[in-house]
Formats: sequence, structure tokens, C-alpha cells
Amino acid sequence: MYKIYMSYVHVPGEEYEFANAHLLGWRHWQRLCANAYLLEHITEWRAEMDIKLRSMAVKNIIASSLSDTPTALQAAKWLAEKGYDLKRGRPSKAEKEGLLKQEAKLKDVIEEDMERVGLSLVK
Repeated sequence: MYKIYMSYVHVPGEEYEFANAHLLGWRHWQRLCANAYLLEHITEWRAEMDIKLRSMAVKNIIASSLSDTPTALQAAKWLAEKGYDLKRGRPSKAEKEGLLKQEAKLKDVIEEDMERVGLSLVK
């Protein structure tokens, strides 16, 4: 399913064509996204798709900067100024919550591993 998903070029969160071609339609895709276990994987797919789209866009801008078109100068300027480099602001509440969940999962895994090998955390 991952390979099929990644073979499409679509905006993450807007997988309409994918859902209609390979599932039982948009409503089926929405139900899959509502499943907590599957949503974890779908979220990763969406993040990778976002990176894929950004990569494709930057490649097109690079090609444009090397051409003899009127937009070549603007494209070259954008590349020289590293316009592709994301300038981050303050993390959103959802991002903070996601990081806290990841840290909690990691802590649980570490604690389980330590118990398994006979060690314990000092609290």
C-alpha cells in the first residue's frame, strides 16, 4: 500500500485519486485514517510525500534557473538565498504534543528493555 501511495503525486491529506483508484473510495480512506494504528503509518507517509513534493519543486526551480527564460533570474536568486530552507517559528501545540508522545513511547521502550536485561531505572 505504501508503494502505491508514494507512486501518486498528491497533496498530503488530499488523497482523493488514490482512494478512488485503490480503495473503496474517499469514505473508505477516511475510515482508514480514523484508525489510530493506521493513522500512525499514514502520518509518516504524508510527511514523506511532503518531502517528495518539495524535492520535486526544488528540482524544477533548479532546471528553471539554468534555462533562458524570464524566470531564470528569480529562480537562481531564490536558490542562492536558500529559499528552500525552512525557517521555523515556534512549534505548534500539536507538534509539541506529538513530540511528548514520541518521548513517552521511547521511555516505555527503554524501560521494557532495561527490565528485560535485568536493569532498573533509578527514580
